[in-house]
Amino acid sequence: MGKRNKKIFVGFSIIVAAIFVAGMVLSGCAPAPAPAPAPAPEAKGWPFVVTKATPRIAYLLPNVGPWYNDKWAAIQDECAKLGFEAVMFNAGGYANVAKQVAQVEDAVAAGYDGIIIHVTSGSALIPPVQKALEAGVNVSTEHSPLAEPMVPHIWEDPEEAGHVLGYLLANLIGGEGEVFMLNGPPGQMESLAEEEGMTWVFDSFFPNIKYTGEWPAPDNPSALKATEDYLTAHPNTKGIYIWGGSVQTEGTIKAVQAAGYKPGELKIVASYSIPTCHDKVKEGWIDYVMPGCPVTVGRTSIQNMARMFKGETVPLEVNVPMVVLGQNDIDNWDDTGWYWRF
Repeated sequence: MGKRNKKIFVGFSIIVAAIFVAGMVLSGCAPAPAPAPAPAPEAKGWPFVVTKATPRIAYLLPNVGPWYNDKWAAIQDECAKLGFEAVMFNAGGYANVAKQVAQVEDAVAAGYDGIIIHVTSGSALIPPVQKALEAGVNVSTEHSPLAEPMVPHIWEDPEEAGHVLGYLLANLIGGEGEVFMLNGPPGQMESLAEEEGMTWVFDSFFPNIKYTGEWPAPDNPSALKATEDYLTAHPNTKGIYIWGGSVQTEGTIKAVQAAGYKPGELKIVASYSIPTCHDKVKEGWIDYVMPGCPVTVGRTSIQNMARMFKGETVPLEVNVPMVVLGQNDIDNWDDTGWYWRF
């Protein structure tokens, strides 16, 4: 992690900031999270001016379902406000990299004016994105970035999320013991960044924590199997970290229950949570969650694309902040801007 050596004392201030923000949100008067733009770098071929009455945007997702559907709903709503047309393409899973590559190529061939991608592979998508740029198509990415920062990207700063959850989990288990890290899709840069943020905290401040990370497919059956196997082999486990709260929580908690644990006996934290995860917090199975911001991410993607259609340069990276929620916070949290009201 390139920024590790600069963040020796940053974590404690992050925790304070997270608690402060959570307190504001719990008051019920906090607005939707405000994206924090990074300085705009020199554009790499983009933006491209689009003068059509109804610009067309291809929206490429790795999956559909909870959380992904929230982003898509926000995309459609924002496009309707701006007079854009959006079409969603689903890769059907993070493993279907070739399918997403083909979807980018097809969108270029079909004459789309903009392409927004939740990337399945940061390296494999570089060649088709480069071809799209060469064809004069505006491209941006969400959540999982390209391996090379060549187009605008929006996410929820996973490295910082890893720092916050790492400190929380370490303190929950008294700074020592075995931790199981249920990470995200293998090789996905967003989950890698969050994993690195958390392990940096453990390595830097909690040498008595022994952590093991696994990278199962981001779904509940895979989370169930991975957690069952780990708890069987490591009966003294004290903590669990769940990367994909929206897609791994159910399987993880079933494994914990099957192993005979009661609520609160294993300390668990999760990121990218959705409302169904929050029930597990109230029941005592999960100690802290960091909700994702799919609606804000989706809206910001379209707003950035609208600026690019006008020929404006947008920030290469936008970080949407998350908050930390515990058992006493869930019922009082104003989730406006986080989730879509279906």
